[in-house]
Amino acid sequence: MTGKDRLKIVFAILFFAACTAVFVATIGAELWEDLAIRREGAVPAADARIASVHCRQKKLIFSECDIRIEVDGQRRPLHVDFTALAGYSGSPQTTAVRSAAVPSRITSSLNIEALDSRMIAFALLCGLSLGFVIIGLAVLFRGRSAAVGQADVATQAGLPRVTSTPSSRRKGSVQRASSFWRRAP
Repeated sequence: MTGKDRLKIVFAILFFAACTAVFVATIGAELWEDLAIRREGAVPAADARIASVHCRQKKLIFSECDIRIEVDGQRRPLHVDFTALAGYSGSPQTTAVRSAAVPSRITSSLNIEALDSRMIAFALLCGLSLGFVIIGLAVLFRGRSAAVGQADVATQAGLPRVTSTPSSRRKGSVQRASSFWRRAP
C-alpha cells in the first residue's frame, strides 16, 4: 500500500468519524429530547398548533417527515424533521404535545409515535458510519502489519529482499537478506 493510499484511507476514516459525530450531535439530540418527553408524559399543548405536515417515503423503507409547529401564534415556530423506518407519506394526522414535567419541551405526537422506528434508523446510520471507520482502521493497520510480516518471513527464509531505500545503489535493487543485515550503513 502506497503512502497516497494510506492518506486516502485516513481521510475516509476522518470523514466517516465526522459524519458519526454530526449524526450524534443533531439527530441524537432530537431523539434524546423526544425520549425525555415520552418518559415524562406527553400532554396536548393548548398554545401550540401544527402549521404543516409533509411526509414522503424514500427508498421503500425510510420515511422523511417535515413538521412545522407554531407556538403562541407566530412567535416561536418550531421545525421538526425526522427519518423513520415506517410507511408515512402525505400529511398524516398529528397534534402538538409538550412534556408534562418541562412545559418548554414541545414536539408532535407523530414524533413520539415513531420514536422507536427513528431510534432504529439512527442506530443503522451510526452503525454504518462507524462500520466504515472500523473497516478503514483495519485496512490501514492490516496493511502495515502485513508488510512487516512479509519482510520477516523473507529474512528468516534467506530469500532475496527488494529494497526501496538504497543509499548508493539504484532503487529497487535485490540483495540477500543475510548480507543486507550484516553490512554497516
